[in-house]
Amino acid sequence: MHFSRSLAGVALLGVFAAMAFAGAATGAPAQSQLATATPVGSSFSGTKLQIKNLGVKSLSPVGQKAVEKNPYKAVLAASKQALLASSSSSKTVPKVQRPAALSYKAPTGLNAAAAATVDQPITPKNSAVQSSTGVNAWQQETFGGYNLEPPDPSLCAGQGFVIQVVNSQIQISNGNLQKLTAPIPTEAFFSDFTNQLFDPQCAFNHSTGRWYYTVAVSDFATFSGVYIAVSTSSDPRGPWNIYFLDLTFFGGDGFCAVGFCLADQPTLGADQYTISISTNQFELTGALPSGGQFAGAAYVLIDKVALALGSPFPNVVAFDLSNAPAIFPDFLFGDCLTGAPGPCWYSVQGAEAANGRYDTRNGGTQWAMSALDFFGAGDNRIAVWQFTNTQSIGAFIPNIGGALGIVDIGHATYSPPPLSDQPQTVTGPNTANGNPLGDFLVLAGLCPPGNPPAGCSNPGPIDSGDDRMRDTMMTTLAGGSRIMWGGLGTDSGGRAGIMLFGINLGSSMLTTSLARQWTIHNPSNDVQFPAVSIMDSGLALAAYSVSGATTRPSSAYSVFSTSMAPAAIQISNQGLGLQDGFTQYDVFVPYRPRWGDYSGAVTMGNSIYFSSEYIPDSNCSLSDFILDDTCGPSPNVANARKRTFFANWGTSLNKATQAPAHP
Repeated sequence: MHFSRSLAGVALLGVFAAMAFAGAATGAPAQSQLATATPVGSSFSGTKLQIKNLGVKSLSPVGQKAVEKNPYKAVLAASKQALLASSSSSKTVPKVQRPAALSYKAPTGLNAAAAATVDQPITPKNSAVQSSTGVNAWQQETFGGYNLEPPDPSLCAGQGFVIQVVNSQIQISNGNLQKLTAPIPTEAFFSDFTNQLFDPQCAFNHSTGRWYYTVAVSDFATFSGVYIAVSTSSDPRGPWNIYFLDLTFFGGDGFCAVGFCLADQPTLGADQYTISISTNQFELTGALPSGGQFAGAAYVLIDKVALALGSPFPNVVAFDLSNAPAIFPDFLFGDCLTGAPGPCWYSVQGAEAANGRYDTRNGGTQWAMSALDFFGAGDNRIAVWQFTNTQSIGAFIPNIGGALGIVDIGHATYSPPPLSDQPQTVTGPNTANGNPLGDFLVLAGLCPPGNPPAGCSNPGPIDSGDDRMRDTMMTTLAGGSRIMWGGLGTDSGGRAGIMLFGINLGSSMLTTSLARQWTIHNPSNDVQFPAVSIMDSGLALAAYSVSGATTRPSSAYSVFSTSMAPAAIQISNQGLGLQDGFTQYDVFVPYRPRWGDYSGAVTMGNSIYFSSEYIPDSNCSLSDFILDDTCGPSPNVANARKRTFFANWGTSLNKATQAPAHP
């Protein structure tokens, strides 16, 4: 069951040299019901602006190291000085990717009842899965010059290359997972050593034969937007064109133009003619009447061919989704901007097309998906977004229509997941493979009582995120039908679980429907941050992290389709240590431990490549940590050491050939 709405956007041409969007959506969206109405693709005109072309950049691992750019620097500097008073070593100050205050949901203690589900056992990987390691925390500090949590691992693949991007590195491998470059700092790649760069994404585009690499950029005070790098050939080791998309004053139903908005967590999607960038906009100057910060989502479509050609004037069409239609039949006509009880769309995930099998109907169609849990209390519906006539992106005035459909998933309610467990084994200062950073805090008298709940020498929880839509992927199957899968985190019987949604994509919202919903759940362990990809056959794979009472933080995956449920949580990369990073402890970041933010999965030919966060190496004892806070060379991550003083995360890099079946 679903309901349909139409929406309008703003057509923008050219380059963002002027730091604003102008114009407004034209045409009032018509309220419609499923039985009688068809979503209308709204036509519109807009203001000519500019997207700033910053020129050509050659890819090189050699460059200036990034200086510390940390919004917590003043607080952390004092903690660092106290921590290291007994040590002569000089350490970098850690950083996190965004201020703690950013939140788009009201806090709630309510966890909706989990849908009935079958427990999936934890099993070893299938023999058809090849496993390796990606960038780890030591490489982040060594090549980037600072510590950072979480890593945000993401992937793209094409033409025999695989690119992994993390906060804040990029590394290129071949299709057999052999490294072709050292980790390259994002700051060096974009030649920006002044501002904060965070939340990277990348994609290989089959119709243009080019690579697209995006990262959010801001000084958290005067401007915010997205860097877009586009390769000049199908070989990602060659030169790239760099663009800047300024979103400082866009969105929030006009309130961003009054104040200053931060464009957070950009996602990356694509269709035959455009790439899409969706952001969550945060108004940081108090301009919103509600007194809050979250100003809704923005969805931007850009002419990908013009980008591939290095054009200084690629066309852009931007949708301010903060004023998108209310949800029928709720009739919530308010929104979070005014403080009235109503929706504020968030984390609208544009879908990529596996192996470039785009939806070419309706003059080119781009699909997206998002969650509807606006108030953190749970929901049993998801939103499906359709953007049509994308072929017009190259016209003088593009005419791209948008439609919104609400899909009812029945009894399967999702809600924010709880924190994830680690094995609760008392460690202590002389225990190998314990929590040496936590033990050091105890020794220094800096462990706040009850942090983690059993004290710093015991493993604390890790972050499971929230129930926003984490990832989407669509494809056109051999028979011509089209399907899109998406995934999010949820409370599943008191554990962090994952819900997967398969959507049959019709030519309009009236013929679009729920194909299947699955839940990944284990009674003793937690799963976090799903990413999905699809084979041409329709077989799909979800990549994620798993941890819990019996499992150290590991990388895992599940295989499924519309007719086959995920039968197991299969470990691709076994975690060997406990999470012992600086965001675990309140002395550094007094709001939550950080983990993941997302994972990555992408299809290349007959293989699915995937990546997630895990702990690849065992920890050392406190005495060894004081002598060498890297805990020695890593036996699992090539040319790296196990950890830094402040972090011990790692990332996986895997290849599943022919999307292997269940064990």
